[in-house]
Amino acid sequence: MAAKRIKPNQSFSMEQDGFFGEYYKAKDNTFPGKCIIAFGGSVGKFLLSQMMAWEFAAAGMDVLILAYHGEPGLPKLLKDQPVDVIEKAALWLKAQGYEKIGLWGVSMGGCLALLAGSLLPELISCVVASAPMEMVPQAEDNKCPIPGSAFSFHGKSLPYVRYIPYGKAWKQAFVRETLRHKEPCTIDLLRTAYAENDEPEAVIKIWNINGPILVLGSELDSMCPDVETIERYRDQLKEHAFLHRFESHIYPHLGHFILPVRPYSSALFISERKYKKECVKERKQSWEDTLAFLRAW
Repeated sequence: MAAKRIKPNQSFSMEQDGFFGEYYKAKDNTFPGKCIIAFGGSVGKFLLSQMMAWEFAAAGMDVLILAYHGEPGLPKLLKDQPVDVIEKAALWLKAQGYEKIGLWGVSMGGCLALLAGSLLPELISCVVASAPMEMVPQAEDNKCPIPGSAFSFHGKSLPYVRYIPYGKAWKQAFVRETLRHKEPCTIDLLRTAYAENDEPEAVIKIWNINGPILVLGSELDSMCPDVETIERYRDQLKEHAFLHRFESHIYPHLGHFILPVRPYSSALFISERKYKKECVKERKQSWEDTLAFLRAW
């Protein structure tokens, strides 16, 4: 689909501001006092975030989109990506007078949204995570796991779940699964990693988030086990007596991209090819569900 783009009100760099991003003010603001920090997945391209900026601004919400790797001043690989950029962006928004700051992310970005929300309860009061992972993942280079954590905070690598099998064998397994399923497929590899995880601190402490949480998933997501992940989230929040609202939606046909926009790469997924009309409908519904959640925040 053609990308819808608008000009940012302000741009930021790692060198000058400590985070790489763009800030957009909605012309007709219907979410006063609120702003969303949004970011995309592991691919690292900024285009998806810019498309989401248009969607948020068109819906009447101010938004600050971020890059967390791949841009000047940030890690080039999915290793030790600094959660600090979200902290600095949130502090900037606080200085502008915003009363409520929320996070939105998809896939690896959904993982980051939950992680950052759990680490920054004094700044973040709402998280929307689309098809997220439930644990901090291992670092990787072009789909090949490498030693270390995908994320860091205040200069320290965070505990992470190790991918199984290790190193190049994992990438080879990913290729085999993709060829077998005829679409990008990591769902069973993640299930194995979660089941055999020996690092309790790798589990994202979503119960520390100081505000409501919305998680979006799909029954046909070939990348992440959304249904199981949401069930575990519910159990964890109940166990820790979570004081805020937890909402989730599972869509029957959407694949990995549970978004109001349809990236070109979504055509790689069977669900998007097989259920085109259903995906269009569910994509619209997912955005309506998200906006309704943000209005109640």
